[in-house]
Amino acid sequence: MNSASTETRTMVSSTDSALSRRIDDALLHEYESAIAASTRMRHAIAFSYGRSALWSTLSALHLKPGREVVLSPLTCEVVPLVLLGLGLRPVYADIDPNTLNLGAETAKRALTPATGAILFQHTYGISAGVREVRALARSAGLPLIEDCAQCLPVAHGPAPPGQDGGVVIYSNNLRKPLPAGGGGLAVTNDGALADEIRCLRDKLPAESLGSRLRLRAEVWLHRHVLRPSRYWLLYGLSRRYLAGQRHPSITIAIAAQIEAVARKPSAFRVRQGLAWVARMSSVAAHGHRCVEDYARSLQSSPELLIPAAADESVLYYFPVRVRRKDELLHRARERKIELIAWPLRTPIFPLEHAADAADLGYETGMCPQADRMASELVGLPTELEITSDHRQAIVALVRDAAEP
Repeated sequence: MNSASTETRTMVSSTDSALSRRIDDALLHEYESAIAASTRMRHAIAFSYGRSALWSTLSALHLKPGREVVLSPLTCEVVPLVLLGLGLRPVYADIDPNTLNLGAETAKRALTPATGAILFQHTYGISAGVREVRALARSAGLPLIEDCAQCLPVAHGPAPPGQDGGVVIYSNNLRKPLPAGGGGLAVTNDGALADEIRCLRDKLPAESLGSRLRLRAEVWLHRHVLRPSRYWLLYGLSRRYLAGQRHPSITIAIAAQIEAVARKPSAFRVRQGLAWVARMSSVAAHGHRCVEDYARSLQSSPELLIPAAADESVLYYFPVRVRRKDELLHRARERKIELIAWPLRTPIFPLEHAADAADLGYETGMCPQADRMASELVGLPTELEITSDHRQAIVALVRDAAEP
């Protein structure tokens, strides 16, 4: 092969690579613009995972190691892992049992001169209580981060996420309200902060070939295999996988669960996001029907209901309180009826042992209401596969278990 031919091929390859990058950038811009529009916010920055969006947001806020972040213990373990990975200290404040969310009064009591930010999770998609916590953050001069990993990325209700400032974090993994092939988002109205978050995202490496292939396999399984009747089979496999993934130290857990997955989103992930954004209205409408149906069907059993849940139009799951949670879940497994045990045995999901929670700074008894919810809270599913017949069977099971 002569040198001219080799040079020509190199130029063509370089041109193709540049064109591919431009196409990927255009896709990414289209996706981020669509999310910004649906959430009625100015800026959206996409990541491969929601935890990476949280990491970059906290980094962009320039919180120094040793600063404290006030949050609810009713959360996912990756949240305190992010904080600890940045040298920040999670400070847990109790929830309001009527909303499942961080209480403004308990958050206020948790503030110290070392507090650097407040993190408010919209548990199960419930927004109740966020206005009071926003006011607290504003009066204390603290940044507020709204954890909307359990929310559909759309502005709705009387207090849409992020409308009064701060940053909102969304997660779109395959078991979230918008199962857009994984991925996460940081959304904000602050242009300067958005630029800094985007700059941090752009410095991340691309997703590996193995990660991209795994995502495609997961999307296929979600589309063709995951059904309500198979929920408990897949749940059992997931529990065994999670048990096998427990790490011997917090340092190793941070490296494996936070640092190793910090990547820019792949083109496939972004295309999945765009496809699901196009279905956003139908997803929201179905979720609304599920919430209305559950609330109406269970109104004669007020001891089961979380008062704030019935006021939301779209929820991740519809929450109920049950006295014999383990027994109910056992019955659901026997009858192949999907029910969600979130959290499991400690407020921090998916931890089941107090020692594991203690590694993340949470001790049993710190937040009595959150501890109680860990033993009583069950979620009724709202995903697209849940039909009216499914909901009737779920309600009948929950009612039956509630009887003395």
